Amino acid sequence: MAIHLGIWNFDGQPVAPDLLEQVCAITSSYDPGVPVVESIGSLGVLLHRDSDGYPKGLQIESPARNSQADVIVVWDGRLDNAEEIASQVHLGRPGPLADADVVKSAYQRWGSDCFRKFVGDWAVAIWDAAHQKVVLARDFAGVRQLYFSRQTNSLSWCTVLGPLLKLQKHNSQFCDEYLVGYLSTLPQSNLTPFLGIFAVAPGYFVVVEARNTSVQGYWKFNPAHRTRYSNDADYEEHFRTVLRQSVKRRLRSSAPIFAELSGGMDSSSIVCMADSLRSEGDDGSSELQTISYYDESEPNWDEAPYFTVVEHQRGRQGKHLNLGSVQGFLIQPDREDFCPLPGRDRFTLQLGKLISDSMPAGRLSVLLSGLGGDEFLGGVPNPVSELQDLFVQLRWVSLLKCLMQWSLERRRPWIHLLFDTTEEFLPQALRRLYKQPRIPPWISPSIRKQYREILECQMSRVTFRNGSPSFQANVNTFEHISRQLGCYAPSRHTRFTFTYPYLDRDLLEFLFSVPRSQLLRPGQRRSLMKRSLAKVVPEQILQRRRKAYVSRSPVKAMQELWPIMQDMFRPSLCGIRGIIDDVAFVAAMERAFCGETDWLSGLIATVKLEQWLRGMIETNERFPPEDGCIHSAAQFAVNPQNARREPTTSLS
Repeated sequence: MAIHLGIWNFDGQPVAPDLLEQVCAITSSYDPGVPVVESIGSLGVLLHRDSDGYPKGLQIESPARNSQADVIVVWDGRLDNAEEIASQVHLGRPGPLADADVVKSAYQRWGSDCFRKFVGDWAVAIWDAAHQKVVLARDFAGVRQLYFSRQTNSLSWCTVLGPLLKLQKHNSQFCDEYLVGYLSTLPQSNLTPFLGIFAVAPGYFVVVEARNTSVQGYWKFNPAHRTRYSNDADYEEHFRTVLRQSVKRRLRSSAPIFAELSGGMDSSSIVCMADSLRSEGDDGSSELQTISYYDESEPNWDEAPYFTVVEHQRGRQGKHLNLGSVQGFLIQPDREDFCPLPGRDRFTLQLGKLISDSMPAGRLSVLLSGLGGDEFLGGVPNPVSELQDLFVQLRWVSLLKCLMQWSLERRRPWIHLLFDTTEEFLPQALRRLYKQPRIPPWISPSIRKQYREILECQMSRVTFRNGSPSFQANVNTFEHISRQLGCYAPSRHTRFTFTYPYLDRDLLEFLFSVPRSQLLRPGQRRSLMKRSLAKVVPEQILQRRRKAYVSRSPVKAMQELWPIMQDMFRPSLCGIRGIIDDVAFVAAMERAFCGETDWLSGLIATVKLEQWLRGMIETNERFPPEDGCIHSAAQFAVNPQNARREPTTSLS
């Protein structure tokens, strides 16, 4: 992660140096690199040099001081196909090429068409002097963040949200559409909690000119792409190749590289594939260290017997972090640690600090995560997508055979499975007659009506024209993960940047194009993964039963905090804004204490959103109190020792 910020004055006036210096104090808390301020005419750029976490021999390009520079690139990320693009643009510069050099040459040759060619995790800002415009773009998954705000006479952008709040010239207002999304199915990826500040959506680029702003998509999965082989062995070889390539790309760094190792199949496969690359003499792959979590206070979470199996195969022990020692669930952070995105509590802060403390000090590290493996590799044994594929292909014999097989496996009547298969093709209005969308019951009726499309997006209809049903399901899942990534914000204690091998573009294109039956079979979840990695991952991991549990800590912690939370919802800021019904929320919370935990995640999200709203108003003078109904944080203070750890749901 590299921090960069820019300001462009539309009237041609130079950017005030003291303005950039003011936000430098904020950006420096995120990035240990040396801050550099550049002013070029009406453009001002702040970036941090000498930060680790970038591919070997590559660096962030600082804008040239020449005011006549035609194209200036400010880059954060990792360009995996830099050599390929460099050869296409005939960039024959001697010595190692910086990613920003390649991006600049690509933009000069192809314009905005260059973005669809970039593979990797990245965010970029480009100043095009010839056309007097700024172009902002993010990678297709949204792994790297990029925010922007257009005001009357200027544009500002940054890779973290906090500095843009500082640059606002008027009182900020909350975006109810974002808040409602946060309480339901996660906010849309182009929104932030603040009106007037937006995120560049994954797979899109934003063109800002003095009189106009436009947003265009540059990349989507191709529904017509198909991968078909005559035997399982070819699918297995192809999967090993793209997974190997994905892991190798993320090991190409001069920074220390770590990987989460939970003992599940996703994280174990990443670590074992990285070891395989090293053992085969791949000089471009850096050594990988592991970080594993355990909690002796949770009877259902004993991961040590599994992650130690992988450590034994590796011949080295990783870092073991005891989450039982991490406190602060649902406790609001201190003022200096407050986050401009909702969701952070003292638990998440302490966990990030615990991870950072296990890494080398004074530099950024890279942390590989298994996010996406469970979702795209058949970790959830749901046959509906495969059955829908057979249904639209009119393969009635195969459909009937598959229905019978899954009926025996799931112990459900085949007619019920057939109904599940076909009902998603019905219009949404008809489905509402017999199936209510899963909306938290404390969401107010007026919000339900106003934001129905947002609240009911989980009931999206399967169509006959947007690719196969399994392809549509994969795209919907991918968009949900992109939204999830958009809710992440690093703290000042975070000294690592995440990367996700299972969100590699080439890997996902392959997984979205193969028959669903390759990924999941009756009695064989993760079929392709298990077959492909039989000689790479330990047998105990491949044959492990599905790792799924819900922590008992959340309800217990909320019970202890309930007297304080009751005061917070009498009335709440969410209620004053008309988003929730406080009485219905309190009733739902009391039912959860009696064992009804269907809405547990929604209850936690509502508490965190309420805490965040109160914290924003208290810590930022740009947010006036809501109707005077904001109480002192001291009134809701609680002893951190009485709080328990964050809820954990693990599926691997």
